[in-house]
Amino acid sequence: MMSLRLQSALVLTISLLSNATVVAFRTQEVRDVAIRIRTSRFRHGAIDSRRALMLYSAISAEQPESSLSGLVNGMLEAHKEIAEEAKELEDFTKLSSENPGMPLLGSDGVYNILTEEQLHNFRSAHADKLVILKFSSPVCKACRALKQKFRHLNDAPHFVGQPVVFADIVISNNKNFKDSFREYVTKQLNVRQIPSLQFYSAGNHLVNTVGCDPETGCSWTKIKQQMVEFVQKWAPEVKRRSVKGVVGVLSEDTESITHMKPSATPTTVSPSLLHAMHRRIRAVLFRHRDD
Repeated sequence: MMSLRLQSALVLTISLLSNATVVAFRTQEVRDVAIRIRTSRFRHGAIDSRRALMLYSAISAEQPESSLSGLVNGMLEAHKEIAEEAKELEDFTKLSSENPGMPLLGSDGVYNILTEEQLHNFRSAHADKLVILKFSSPVCKACRALKQKFRHLNDAPHFVGQPVVFADIVISNNKNFKDSFREYVTKQLNVRQIPSLQFYSAGNHLVNTVGCDPETGCSWTKIKQQMVEFVQKWAPEVKRRSVKGVVGVLSEDTESITHMKPSATPTTVSPSLLHAMHRRIRAVLFRHRDD
């Protein structure tokens, strides 16, 4: 018989599942139940105990109570992480309102892009750098794990001192929630998987798109290796363009200085002319004195 505590936890879990869009279950039977829960579109707290017991019976027919307890605990832990990330995103939104056109740089060295305008301005501002964009969602467990790996990545040995910047774009993965930025990301940037990464050279030139394997999941080793190879291949070209741009500016300045015309041409006066002028002045002065 199911304990009262587990019944209550199950009701909460089902409520969470009704709002979630990405839930990882191990068996097809439990996934089918989750699909039925989501398609029912229950509101939070609107599931009665009879419905909870019926769903519990469907799950526990294939899953022992210990497995269900683990599922409940996992969902509660995920809910806590989602709440923390939502709070962090809310804080960034408040701060970015002071300068809505540009994303904020987090303490972890990753920019947080919240709008389409910020994305355009960010890539334009870093047109002289390599840009790595990470796309994620608050309800995605793999996204949260990948976020931890991205912390202070700009200080990692392979990237420190390189012309590369990192940015995170968090969008809602719930299609029942209208999000114009998500529409732009999926249609204009052609992002078809969460999490995924896009590598840009010179800010706007898309070089590669990296995602997780549907069968084996996300391999941080493979993702990091692809980032390292991207930087090693494209950083020299970006640096050459940057140096060429500086040399071009200096050349233009030098040319403009060379072709500057003096405001007046200096006149050279010979000593004999000066002596003659001096005698003439003295003669005039003496004549005026005699008069």
